[in-house]
Amino acid sequence: MFLHIVAFDIPYPDNYGGVIVIYNQLRALHARGVKIILHCFQYGDRVPQPEISKYCHEVYYYKRSRSIIWQFSPLPFIMQTRRDYKLLRRLKRDDYPILFEGMHTSGFIWKKRLRKRQKLVRMHNVEWQYYESLSQLTPVTEPR
Repeated sequence: MFLHIVAFDIPYPDNYGGVIVIYNQLRALHARGVKIILHCFQYGDRVPQPEISKYCHEVYYYKRSRSIIWQFSPLPFIMQTRRDYKLLRRLKRDDYPILFEGMHTSGFIWKKRLRKRQKLVRMHNVEWQYYESLSQLTPVTEPR
């Protein structure tokens, strides 16, 4: 079985809560024979890590855009800054399921080319409450 995992950050070194979970998930799924295609966003002081390749069939890194222009997006900043079109093109290459790690990474979930795909979003902390509150303050528009 193949599985795309879209991670909000590079999950190694596993030195804080969110990435500890993702790193251990990679190891557990790999041990069960799942072929993982990992997509992760690079920013701050985190850099590509060969350690991750031990557990993944393929690993792709994307620069997270931190441009101030994304403050004016209809999507929350943490989602919009992780919408790299190279990621979307790679997700469209096959029909494997996609696991979005946190709402941070789910900016392409509404795209027509992904509509028939099995997609899962694993929520982190209480993101849903935060985003629900934001949605009540923001007009509804479909992202481009």
